[in-house]
Amino acid sequence: MYPGAYAYGRKRIERRVADGQVRERVRRAPREECHVCIEGHHPAYISFARYLANQQRLRANWRPPRGEGGGAAREGRALLQGLIRCGRCGRRMQVGYSGKTLVPDYSCVRGNQLYGTERCQSVGGRRIERVVLDAVFEALQPAGIEATLRAIEHASSDHQAQVRSAELQLERAQIHADRAHCQFDACEPENRLVARTLEREWEQRLTEVSAAERAVAEVQAKRPEPLTSEEIVWCRQAGADLRKVFDAPSTPDRERKQLLRAILTDVVMTVDRTSEQHSAQLRVVWEGGAVTEHTVALPRTGSHTRCTDQDTIALVRQLAERYPDKQIAAILSRQGRRTGAGNQFTAHNVHGLRSYQKIPACPVRAAGDDGEVVTTAKAAAELDVSTVATAFPPA
Repeated sequence: MYPGAYAYGRKRIERRVADGQVRERVRRAPREECHVCIEGHHPAYISFARYLANQQRLRANWRPPRGEGGGAAREGRALLQGLIRCGRCGRRMQVGYSGKTLVPDYSCVRGNQLYGTERCQSVGGRRIERVVLDAVFEALQPAGIEATLRAIEHASSDHQAQVRSAELQLERAQIHADRAHCQFDACEPENRLVARTLEREWEQRLTEVSAAERAVAEVQAKRPEPLTSEEIVWCRQAGADLRKVFDAPSTPDRERKQLLRAILTDVVMTVDRTSEQHSAQLRVVWEGGAVTEHTVALPRTGSHTRCTDQDTIALVRQLAERYPDKQIAAILSRQGRRTGAGNQFTAHNVHGLRSYQKIPACPVRAAGDDGEVVTTAKAAAELDVSTVATAFPPA
């Protein structure tokens, strides 16, 4: 009654046989399956389109029992809460936290909770979230924002085309219903079998009309709101600083999740730990239907996330054959390489990396034409001088 509509047939009685007895239960049928649904039947508090939009928002914010996932954006650090889905069974993945810093973990345990089956997959959230965020903010670059603004300008005309298509479907259904009505009225009462057949066809056509009317209402409810001039200016100015605002300590996790939900629809993940290279395949579904594929390298058992990448280790192994740790650190710094903790390389860091990876140090050689370094003792012997510092009196 709130949106001014009259509905009949929303509740259905289901009967089943259990333990030799007939048991009944009442099931609420979807709105599309109602026998009668008359919009504008009586004065309404809100429009029917607004009612459909509210119902869609309520379904999106509903949190299923037993931690199935989804629901409204909450305060936790898991940025993909409610978005990430298992690539094997299709269920929403459950969010958990581990460690003193509450590192987010994503696990698919719904089948194990309901049916006792094995758990599908689980993975730490840091690497997954980093890849998804890089893809999101790459799409939110100033060029991407300009393309989005142009797409929003065309969204209104596209919506009008969708509404017109739905109205044509409704008009076609009404024509078929009127034709079925005329055929039923033209049937003689003596032809009962023909009359019953025509009556069933007429009822079917009326059902199609009701479905077409609901389709028109749903399309009209999805009408995009055009941006104001102030909002367009803000998007162009704040686009470059959006990542800073997102990473700022003052930004709550709830607002971060709301931003991601405004851009993403689903993140389907499939973990592969059987191959030599442990990885996770991500299928990111964007608002509007676009899909992108990403591969995330996962750490092996016993490893940690703060480790130097393999390319840098290979380079250090190659440089250690000719250069000491100090020169290696300078070369790595000039190339912009960082340690696993994100720090700049120093001679101490290079020495620690070599020791952990069992990389031998550069052999010390005598000075030659190639300019290789020599020790202080060798240089003193060649030059016939002492290595002891001598204090000379002032002149």
